[in-house]
Amino acid sequence: MKMITPDKRIITILKSFCNDKQNMVFIISSFDIKLLQILFKDIDNLGLCGENGFYYKYPSEKDFKTLVKLVNTSWKEQVLKIMKMFSERVEGAQIQEKASCISWSYTINSSNLYFTQIQAEEIKNHLISIINTSKLDLVTQNDGTLLITPHNVNKGAFLAKVLQDKILEKKFDFIFVLGNGETDEEMFKYLKSAKKYFYNFKEKIKILSVTVNKQVSLANYFLNNIDDCLEILDSLIHKERSEDVKITNFFKKIYYNDYEYEYTEE
Repeated sequence: MKMITPDKRIITILKSFCNDKQNMVFIISSFDIKLLQILFKDIDNLGLCGENGFYYKYPSEKDFKTLVKLVNTSWKEQVLKIMKMFSERVEGAQIQEKASCISWSYTINSSNLYFTQIQAEEIKNHLISIINTSKLDLVTQNDGTLLITPHNVNKGAFLAKVLQDKILEKKFDFIFVLGNGETDEEMFKYLKSAKKYFYNFKEKIKILSVTVNKQVSLANYFLNNIDDCLEILDSLIHKERSEDVKITNFFKKIYYNDYEYEYTEE
């Protein structure tokens, strides 16, 4: 298996952000925490969050904590049994088990994609009773992945914890969240629902949620590609410290996401 390595530009940008004590920076990822520690081992004062919000550590901490306590994981055995059955039917299907979640994925470039997609729908039907009785969430991703997680363990729940912890200390005047996948939508959803809450503590706080590529999303804005993301982040580092200057330069490259869909709080 090919080892994942972050782009050197990303490492350089992260180091610059983390070296400024006024910033609080987090990598919020689906990766397990061991891999995250390897990938970003050379960056001091960086917060890490793995398994889509389950494990996390704040920038000043060394040890990881869990967002919730997993009291019962007996559901894993049942889920794995069903996933293994469908993996025998679908060529190239893969199962990945982590401490808090299990995923089943197939290759979207499969020569028999129609059959594979039918099986992906069928596996969801088999899992639904376990999901309901064990209080789990099912996330369907565009890359052909089905993700099973404990209910309300997601990136949005972790972001809520961070911001609610720190907003009371009036630590933030600029919140920027960048993501590019279905699991990132939970963060954008939280920012929409909590915006008025933030303004109660800091009236002039600026909040930007950004996705990559123009797509249906709860993010307010989008950037065309990863290179644009890196350019924007780099400009935030090297421009003057004035927030007005930062935001003005930011919007030279960032676009309003008119594909944004309606969100109604439940």
